Amino acid sequence: MGGAAPGSARPRPLSAGLDGPLLLALSYVLLRAVHLALYHWAGEPALRRRIRRFAVASVLAWFPLLVGAALGGWAQTWLWALAFLVEIGGQRGVVQNRLGGWPVRSPEYFAERHGLVLIIALGESFLAAGVGVGTMVTKLPVLAGAVIGFILIACLWAVHFDRVSPLAEQALLRADGERRDRIGADAYSLGHLPLIAGVLYTALGFEDVLALISAADTPGGEPLGWPGVVALYGGTALYLLGTLLVRYLSGWGTRAGHLVVAVVPLLLLPVGRALPALLAIGLLATYLVGLVLLPRLTPGGRQPWASAAR
Repeated sequence: MGGAAPGSARPRPLSAGLDGPLLLALSYVLLRAVHLALYHWAGEPALRRRIRRFAVASVLAWFPLLVGAALGGWAQTWLWALAFLVEIGGQRGVVQNRLGGWPVRSPEYFAERHGLVLIIALGESFLAAGVGVGTMVTKLPVLAGAVIGFILIACLWAVHFDRVSPLAEQALLRADGERRDRIGADAYSLGHLPLIAGVLYTALGFEDVLALISAADTPGGEPLGWPGVVALYGGTALYLLGTLLVRYLSGWGTRAGHLVVAVVPLLLLPVGRALPALLAIGLLATYLVGLVLLPRLTPGGRQPWASAAR
């Protein structure tokens, strides 16, 4: 799947072999089938029943996945979105609501694995964004953009792992039985999806920033286009909303002030679009630095963003 993903939006003639979208779809179907088969083979009778029910939803999701890969274009986008909804809906609706959630045997290990996946996404996505710059990284503006990008990723890490992640893990440890299974399925398996998506889109915008700075004659680079600025600012907003979703699904609740903090990057979109690329990412990084550091300067060092629900 990793090798097919870069070409998933670029079909090629049949004479050149399988095109990218179809290869990616077939790779996912094979991976999912092997995963379900092994899980079914190793599970106890109650778990096998859940897996058989979930396998029905997975197989149904394969049809729009494969058809979308064959059609390409906007049909591929909408059909793949439908496949995603069928897959997630099958897990959340059929399995969890009727048969209970997936059993969480070791909550510490479960929480740690999800955290490591997010850390890998944060590191690898931004690393891949910087690879395209190549030797141009020695230019001072490009180097400055890379440093600001590092600050940006450090702030994204801190927002979740310093504040929200401990609350979610605490809720998972305190719960037991079906309550623990539900938190694991909702706050972790489901709630971490917008976190990963937010990281990927933010990294995509960061890649555009570095490309514009490295190709420009002026130090700050040309302003980002709407796709780039939406990826950068919108991806950050999606990540912040994802942390709130994890918090909410863990049972800690949320407040209106939390939502305001999360959507501020969206309100800054017109400003980011008008600024040179370097200043645009600098503005976003400054906001996140303030989000992370300013609450630590308040009495008690508590942060309203992640304070316990009252």
